[in-house]
Amino acid sequence: MAKGNYCKSLFDEVKCTRSYWSLIKTATEVKKRNICDISKLDGSLTNSDKEKGEVLNEYFADVWERLAQNLLQGNQLNIYPVNKVTPTRAYKFRPRKIEEKNSNVTAVYKNDDEAEKGNYRPISILCIPAKILETCFANAMINHLEVHNLSSNHQWAYKKATQQSCC
Repeated sequence: MAKGNYCKSLFDEVKCTRSYWSLIKTATEVKKRNICDISKLDGSLTNSDKEKGEVLNEYFADVWERLAQNLLQGNQLNIYPVNKVTPTRAYKFRPRKIEEKNSNVTAVYKNDDEAEKGNYRPISILCIPAKILETCFANAMINHLEVHNLSSNHQWAYKKATQQSCC
């Protein structure tokens, strides 16, 4: 109860969007940890970051091979059109550079033993074009809300930054 009241008092003191998001960042900030040594197929532990990367890459790379055959065969009609149409439409507009197609994948620890490679999941970090598209979408959303008078004085998300001085 005391922690909730303390957080509420912090949010009540916020005067502008910048300080609000700064408070959110501080409250939700996670300390970054390095991945511990991971066990290889032979049972030995990895010694370097390069070995860790290779072990996790091998583990994550064969994800499609581990799918059950009956799952793929049962959903064949649903999967096929997407695989056929999406690439042709994507390349119809303009050719993509290799850098745009590749994503940065990071391994994130889930639970249990940190030395087991199965206890990590791959997370794809957005590339720069995706971030730009996200910003364009947010700006379009803000403009739509303002033009149609749908925004409120009590909302923080999808609102243009004000000229108030922030602490």
